Amino acid sequence: MTVISRNEPCPCNSGLKYKKCCLAHEGQFTVFVDEAGNSGANYLDLDQPFYIVGGWIIPNSKIADSSLVREVATDLRVDGELKGTNLTGNRRNQTKFNEMFDTMVAMGCKPTMVLAEKKYCIAAKVIETFLDPAYNNKVTNRYTYDNIMKKELAEKVYKLSFDTLKQFAHAYRLLEVELLEQSLFGLCEELKANHEHDLANKLLGATNAIEEICSLERGTRVDFLPNQAAASLNVPAFIAFVNHLEGYARLNKYRLTIVHDKTRAYEEGYKEVYRLYSEATDFQYRLTDGTNILMGFNHLKQIQFHNSQDSPWIQSADVLISALNRFLKLLYNNQEVNDELLALGRFISPAVIDDGIKFGDSICSKETRSKIINAISSR
Repeated sequence: MTVISRNEPCPCNSGLKYKKCCLAHEGQFTVFVDEAGNSGANYLDLDQPFYIVGGWIIPNSKIADSSLVREVATDLRVDGELKGTNLTGNRRNQTKFNEMFDTMVAMGCKPTMVLAEKKYCIAAKVIETFLDPAYNNKVTNRYTYDNIMKKELAEKVYKLSFDTLKQFAHAYRLLEVELLEQSLFGLCEELKANHEHDLANKLLGATNAIEEICSLERGTRVDFLPNQAAASLNVPAFIAFVNHLEGYARLNKYRLTIVHDKTRAYEEGYKEVYRLYSEATDFQYRLTDGTNILMGFNHLKQIQFHNSQDSPWIQSADVLISALNRFLKLLYNNQEVNDELLALGRFISPAVIDDGIKFGDSICSKETRSKIINAISSR
């Protein structure tokens, strides 16, 4: 690693000495964040099969000059802010966004995100809900920490019919005892038809605790976070996102600030999650699949919420996440992905490819992850 003297010309080519330019921002970054595919507590949404939270990690030395984003808006004849949902379906626009993103990467910016496949999340929620040893005497404490085993079981549930998973998703959203019990029996019936008798029998161990499970879940939704944010997929994805950012910053000795687009429904919930994790006693626990649970944030210093209208960099996050959501939806539904959108799809790699330094993740089935990797590797 090259050491730059304080009195040498700054490597950003500003013409100033390093001490008068980028030295003050050394190791400091801001993560501009937006979301796509938000359907709240509705985990199974055929029109939105994925939820994504993420954006760009941008060196603080580059933040002041956002002319790149404004120039793209001018080129695309956008009067106002760039909104990815409206713009990423056009091939000309996709080409322009590819150019913008390539320029940002050359500036030292990095894409970062957590994507969640909603169908897989429902399958994982089945395992989490019914195979908790506190409410199921057929399972051991291993089911609380062995993520590899739990993921393997979730893959089996993932293969069940959409209608069966939808029945559970509906029951879990309402948390009515009779509906949740019926959904449990429906899950087990289909698992047995698929010759997954052991898993079905273990799930049935929760039958006598359905009322307790419903009561616990209702309490968590009301008491844990404001606006019942805990009932949504947004919160576990956000927790995974901030954990990866803190881990990335610790590894590189960086200082990060999150700037998220304002969100009325989840802003207070996200603030509370960040407070709970950042103010906790410093703690790290490594799950069996290698995932690190971090508490007591030392490097992810704060979270702010700004209007995207006032922040071109939040707009760049909006465009990135919207483009990736469009790419994923077409791929998921086995629809044609044009070359320009496929090129944008490569920016999802931090979520699905582990190159040793993780600043993203994917919560999805093996089948879906393989499909994504094969698509972006085919370019």
